[in-house]
Amino acid sequence: TASVGSPQTTPEGGFVFRVDLDLRPEGRSGPIVNAIRGLELYYEAQGAAWERFALLKARPIAGDLETGEEALKRLSPFVFRKYFDLKAIDEMRRLKARAEKEAARSAGIELKLGKGGIRETEFFVQALQLLHGGRDPNLRVRGTLKALQRLLYAGIISSRDRDELSEAYIVLRRLEHRVQMVAERQTHSIPEDPAERERLARRAGYPDAERMLADLAVQRARVETRFRDLLRVAGEGPKGENVHAAAAADPLASDEERAAALAELGFDQPDASAEELSRLARKRGTPFAPDSPHGALGPALMQELAAAPDPDQALRHLTDLFGQMRNPAATAEMLSASPRTARLLISLFGSSDFLSRSLLRHPELIDQLVHRGSAPLVRDRDDLRSDLGNRLAALPADDVEGALTELRRFRNEEVLRIGLHDVAGALSIEQVSRQLSDLADACVEQCFAMATREIEKRDGASAASMVVIALGKLGGRELGYHSDLDLLFLYSSGGETEKHVSNHEHFARVAQRMISHLTLPLREGALYRIDTRLRPSGSAGPLVISFEALATYHAREARLWERQSLLKARPVAGDGALFARAHAQVLEPSIFRKADRAEAAKELLAMRERMEREIAAESPGRYNSKSGRGGLVDVEFAVQFLQLVHGAENPQVRSASTPVALDGLAEAGQLSPNDHGPLLKGYRFLRRLESRLRIVRDRPVDRLPESGQELLRLARRMGYSGPRAGEELLAEYQRISEEVRAAFLRVMT
Repeated sequence: TASVGSPQTTPEGGFVFRVDLDLRPEGRSGPIVNAIRGLELYYEAQGAAWERFALLKARPIAGDLETGEEALKRLSPFVFRKYFDLKAIDEMRRLKARAEKEAARSAGIELKLGKGGIRETEFFVQALQLLHGGRDPNLRVRGTLKALQRLLYAGIISSRDRDELSEAYIVLRRLEHRVQMVAERQTHSIPEDPAERERLARRAGYPDAERMLADLAVQRARVETRFRDLLRVAGEGPKGENVHAAAAADPLASDEERAAALAELGFDQPDASAEELSRLARKRGTPFAPDSPHGALGPALMQELAAAPDPDQALRHLTDLFGQMRNPAATAEMLSASPRTARLLISLFGSSDFLSRSLLRHPELIDQLVHRGSAPLVRDRDDLRSDLGNRLAALPADDVEGALTELRRFRNEEVLRIGLHDVAGALSIEQVSRQLSDLADACVEQCFAMATREIEKRDGASAASMVVIALGKLGGRELGYHSDLDLLFLYSSGGETEKHVSNHEHFARVAQRMISHLTLPLREGALYRIDTRLRPSGSAGPLVISFEALATYHAREARLWERQSLLKARPVAGDGALFARAHAQVLEPSIFRKADRAEAAKELLAMRERMEREIAAESPGRYNSKSGRGGLVDVEFAVQFLQLVHGAENPQVRSASTPVALDGLAEAGQLSPNDHGPLLKGYRFLRRLESRLRIVRDRPVDRLPESGQELLRLARRMGYSGPRAGEELLAEYQRISEEVRAAFLRVMT
């Protein structure tokens, strides 16, 4: 490669990297190497605002890395100011104007410097880091995607902002890479030549240039809108106190005055909520009481309440929180000292009634909000199993009721932990589902062990063994809030126990006792609902089945829908070796036996149409996100159909996870990019929608609200904002479900 500072010629063997030193102090006229103290003096005296942007991504990469880290640490006060510094916004405007001038000179569509391009995405993120990073060290990260996650976690942007900007950044950077792979130069423009555009589209995974340009237009529009909003809002400086929030929080206001202010803030039930505020004003120590030392917290809380998905519900739960505290002033002090905690708490109160009630039953868990390090984002299955096992081991061995109570307490605490991070937008839908599934695994395993010990005391032990097999969403580790557990019970062989009870009867008792432990409603609630109808012969068949009977059934009687359900089979408790033998010798040969594509498609389409007609029961304006047209079942059936047809020759498509199977089918050439994209995007959107529908109440819900406040609240939980949020959500649902249905029909026909 040419040495730094030499003429820009390309040597015969090509270059390794282009090197640019123009961002050093004093630019091209400055020395190439600086002492640390020299750097400090330069930035203290002459450092420009644009150099703060440049230093955001600085990191040592070679030589004495410790010295490099020390240098950056000493420059941190220059980059991150302790005060609200709008100079960063002014500089961003100037840099952006210059970038747009450069973009205007480029031919084609500019990916980097144009409106809604890569640079605007980076400016958006970096400006917020510079504005808030002085007070929040967690924001001082280098990567754009990582910074978006931290900005969300700090409550500075919404989960929708994070999701859409992340997607746009990935799309823009991927296209930039594909352009540069061919050109081998620093070009950032979509080529103007139609043939080149078509080739670029295929390299980037699009079916054609038209689809690529349409997606690019959507992504750039999202970036441009947020960038424009940032300039507008930041240009106004730090927000002052909202006059309506102040009026609602005024401890001396009448109910009528409060109700009027709450109506202006967007409360759906201003009169009832005004009464809640009056209750708070009468309770000493709350931030709404006349003598409260935390009176300034009241208006701030009102603004957070108004921004919650359901402000009225959030206020009711906040009232309950202060009502049950012996020392409300201490709670007010905690919320005043930690605005982030207040924001997350109210977001939870306004998003999920069942999680809020769980938190209010265990207010000590609020510590998890204050000290988030004690509430890890993600816990894996081994960690959960170990923790639960240790808690149960601390109880007397014969204390079954105590163990069942502890199981429920553990499960509720973990669901609350997952829900807290979910509401904060810190988890992807896959991370939520995986953790809920791992939690269920841990609970099922313990209930199986308890049931086995109890029944063996009565029947004696058996030389045979049993395995509990997960199917459905638990099998695919795609569990949601309030999902049933689909289970199948398999034992190894006939014979008797030590006390001459037949193995079939013995293992049936174990299964029944285990189900009882999981479903028994105690003070802490039930653990899970159990569904065993996916066993051979369905509800008419025996609860437990032997290996021999399973093999006979699948050799003679197993229907397509039963083979389809077994695609997600995996062991969750008991004898894993028995499952491995059954899967290799019985299940896998049955699932992936040669299938007539046309016949399989005909049968699954008929089943799908029946579900849509009888379960979804949709009509104009009434949508079911699971069983309805273009719903989750469309995605799952499309994937499972292709797995059944192509799984024998393509082992990589056999995953129980829907998104992993989608990727495997695409890699195997059995699913076109034209179908893979809509199905994967639809799956993630619909799973997130399902999660937001079910997070409110302690029951499964799949039907979308038709209109009004319920739809608006759902849209807010999904990250939409503004008075038309409900309409925007509905429009996006209609668009995505149509894309899913079109892809489903292409796959099936």
